[in-house]
Amino acid sequence: MKTVVGVAWYSPGAWAELRSLAPDRDQLESTYEEWLSVFEKALADLRAAGLRPQRVAIEIGPFSAWCEAQGRRPDGAARAEYAAVELQRIHESRSDRGDA
Repeated sequence: MKTVVGVAWYSPGAWAELRSLAPDRDQLESTYEEWLSVFEKALADLRAAGLRPQRVAIEIGPFSAWCEAQGRRPDGAARAEYAAVELQRIHESRSDRGDA
């Protein structure tokens, strides 16, 4: 069985919000379209490495609240960790309902 990894997915609106608050915005792609291209390549690279990437839709409000509760800045490391935490929450929720 392939290892599942959570990959942060942003809607165009969430991407704009993220760019406005991210302390590392200078390292982010300038447009949603550029980000989407990088995202799709990252998914392909993860699959090629034998992993099973799963998109995790990130809503900026809950992400910001999580960062504040964790004492974290909303940087790349926090975004990656949050995607992993959300993926685990999603899977646990499915297991609790018997959907796993």
